[in-house]
Amino acid sequence: MESLQNEYRTKRGPKGQLHILQLDVTKEESVESAKTFVSQTLRTNNAKLWGLVNNAGIFSIHGPDDWCSVDEYTSSLNVNTLGTVRMCHAFVPLIKKSRGRIVTMGSTAGRLHGLYVAPYVTAKFAVEGYMDCLRLEMRQYGVSGGWEDAERDEHEDGVPSGAVAKTWPPGEERVGVTVDDPANVRVGDDVDAAFPSGFD
Repeated sequence: MESLQNEYRTKRGPKGQLHILQLDVTKEESVESAKTFVSQTLRTNNAKLWGLVNNAGIFSIHGPDDWCSVDEYTSSLNVNTLGTVRMCHAFVPLIKKSRGRIVTMGSTAGRLHGLYVAPYVTAKFAVEGYMDCLRLEMRQYGVSGGWEDAERDEHEDGVPSGAVAKTWPPGEERVGVTVDDPANVRVGDDVDAAFPSGFD
């Protein structure tokens, strides 16, 4: 954080102003601190907040649902869903005043289910639902909404080596496994099985 601030100070920055602050979307106090900082900066510069971008996200677990713990669901929801909720709760009042925009980076996982990715998919479906509700509520304040998506096939070659194996709870019996090495399970094969006719 400090090195980033120093780098900006020692180099010619873009026109305008760039303010850097540390933010943890999983902590209420961090979000509130960011809100206070932004509000003070806006007042000082006689400015308005024209945009909020929710981009925080994690995808840290691969494996069958019964190998995943509730803590892994909580971790995914806390960043991918509740992080967005916290930020919107903090900054929506400012967006209403400016009639600005809220941009939330979701995922195709918020529209399509998948195998071995239940915690992530659950969180992404939830954030899609939340933003759909917020979009309707914000119309009366002159804040229009819509959605766009981008197809990504960065995982088409399968999960990172050993990712599924790491999900397996230590010391627990593996139930319903038909492969010798769970690290060899390929997401691409599973997607083909789940969607034999493709996505069109």
